[in-house]
Amino acid sequence: MISIIVNNYGRSYLLPLVMQCYNRSVFKGEPIEMVIIDDNSPEPFEEYLKLALQTIHPYFNVRAFQTHNQGSWTNPGITANLGVKQSKGDVIILNPSDMIPFNPYTLQVVSEYHRSHPMTHLSSTEIPLTHTSWSEGKYPTTGGELSLPGSSMPRSLFDKIGGFDERFRTYGHEDADILWRIYYGAEDLGIHHDHHKELFYLHLSPAHVLLNSPAHELLKQSCTNNDGYVRENMTKRNWVVNPNGWGVWPKLTEILSYHGEMN
Repeated sequence: MISIIVNNYGRSYLLPLVMQCYNRSVFKGEPIEMVIIDDNSPEPFEEYLKLALQTIHPYFNVRAFQTHNQGSWTNPGITANLGVKQSKGDVIILNPSDMIPFNPYTLQVVSEYHRSHPMTHLSSTEIPLTHTSWSEGKYPTTGGELSLPGSSMPRSLFDKIGGFDERFRTYGHEDADILWRIYYGAEDLGIHHDHHKELFYLHLSPAHVLLNSPAHELLKQSCTNNDGYVRENMTKRNWVVNPNGWGVWPKLTEILSYHGEMN
């Protein structure tokens, strides 16, 4: 089974788009589930979620949970870890709610790759919304960057590297940290990294500006402390397993469980 992990804060209006992009090409090779973890978003998360299910009718299973964190997007790492912890798949795709899979064969590519490449992290190419190709009416095939969001790996590999480091606070850097731990720890941990040229994800974070989201200012909070922490860890090649453990939260509510037709 492949589990698509969607962690969300302040972007619930993008959930129908994420769901539709995975639903547009039915993959029959193995069961698929989408696990959505919302970090108590200020907008009506449950309403957007139900609207997405009612209009799209995804063929895969969907389970959604919500934390009881009060305030802002304070810990994206723990939210993603919670999603993985709730998942049932032996392969996971890390897909924050502002990342849209561009290739309709994404699930097929991920499934076929991981069945023949055990213990390998497979990164995608992230294409920002501001990429010049969009304004020129072209399909952007270059100019992106290797990305953790939109990447996939066996669940066992995620467990082995310790998941996201939950000491990061506010928005950003937890993804850079785990990428560096994969790169630097590959040889000693017996894992591999690869990049697939057919996996493209559109990064919609700038949509917060265009859509005037009320969450946008919260997402821009200072990451000064995180910057120093990342630099220190990278200098020391601190790729060891996350010392904090992961996926622990005092309150986590299951909002709904949807059973897709093909699972």
